[in-house]
Amino acid sequence: MLVQHQLDEPKSLGLDKHELYHACRAKLYVSSEAALDGHLAEFTDHHLVRTRRSAGKECYYCTLSPDMMKRIVADSR
Repeated sequence: MLVQHQLDEPKSLGLDKHELYHACRAKLYVSSEAALDGHLAEFTDHHLVRTRRSAGKECYYCTLSPDMMKRIVADSR
């Protein structure tokens, strides 16, 4: 979800946890906020995802290059 969001909106600062959770839940990628927290912790630990503050919110964004993100999306289809 995060990678697709960044490809669709490259100028976006990312998604806050609330937005990310609802988008992932709608696609059935996670069943609970705890599951999303676990994934975010893993991705953060491996430096694939980082956070930055925007308008008082913590937004998550992917640190991969746009080319790598495009390959990930293409491979997931």
